Parts: sequence; structure tokens; C-alpha cells
Amino acid sequence: MEKTEFIPITDVSEDVFEKAYESLVHLTPLELYMSNDEVLFKYNLTILSFLEYIIQIGVHYERFEECRKLTTTKDKYLTWIKINKETALSIFNLVENLKEHNKERKRHED
Repeated sequence: MEKTEFIPITDVSEDVFEKAYESLVHLTPLELYMSNDEVLFKYNLTILSFLEYIIQIGVHYERFEECRKLTTTKDKYLTWIKINKETALSIFNLVENLKEHNKERKRHED
């Protein structure tokens, strides 16, 4: 799939920015994560790149308070992703260690 390009920031109306802002700012990290799959499938872009694009539009229109809130939303998402990645890796390592432990135990029983 070919990467979708964003339209130039100067061609995006302030109304479109407001609609995008309202639809994104209140999403939880989990909701953003779930949205990421749809954005990837439809546009071959990440939700993170979309958030950054909307923030750039807000800066263009000098909507700094909204940009600050979107940046906070983005930072919460990044933190959530990092924590969940670490959790998933920890669980994977635990499962692998348990498998190895069970193999060792079976060898000793035989």
C-alpha cells in the first residue's frame, strides 16, 4: 500500500482543525491505539503521525491551547504504548522461562 500524503497545512480550514481536535482530544490511549489500526488500514499512516499533523495545523492557526491539549493526548498515548510494550515483553519472558522450567523438570523426572 502506498503511503498517503497529508494535504498542505495551509489548505486545511480552521473548521476542519476544530472537528479533528474535538474528535481526538478526549480519546484515551486505548481508543487511540484501537484507532491506529483503522488509520493504518485506510491511509497507511499511524495515529501518531495524524496527531502530529493536526497539531501542526493548530500551530498554523495559532490555536496553542488546543495544541497543548493534543500534545498531552499524544504524550499519554506514547507512554501507554511504552508501558504496554514493556508489559507484553515481560509476560513473553515469563512464559518462556516457565516453558524452560517445565522442560528441565520433565528431564529430571525421566
